[in-house]
Amino acid sequence: MQASSLGCDFFSARDFEKDVWSSPFHGLRYSKEQVAGWHAEDMVRIQQLSRGFLEDSTEDWDAVLIDGGEFVGRDEFRLLRSRSRCFFLDGAFHAFKKWNNRHIFLMDTACELVKKNLRLRNWYSIFSLRLPCFWGWV
Repeated sequence: MQASSLGCDFFSARDFEKDVWSSPFHGLRYSKEQVAGWHAEDMVRIQQLSRGFLEDSTEDWDAVLIDGGEFVGRDEFRLLRSRSRCFFLDGAFHAFKKWNNRHIFLMDTACELVKKNLRLRNWYSIFSLRLPCFWGWV
């Protein structure tokens, strides 16, 4: 059995039409049929997993990169938001996995946009909690 960050019970993008395609946060530039195929493949895999390692972890993190499967990034963020200080979001603009996370950070006054790049494929954003920190090099 493969390892996963989260299992089926914590996975929120179960219904393709409602949770993915009709979501205002999907931001994907691919056809509906292609995205539906990716979702169907991920559903088969995740239904085999009852729990993921992030669900069982109690660790705090200085920084995390959310760049996993297309449909788990939002749930990984939910698991890590209160236990992490800095988030690297790869694919933060034209991907389902982090589009919603980026909007949550932009609305949260406790977070600050440290850096973004709009020239790389699918772009990226880095957010940090507004605390004295060691990210001055970014």
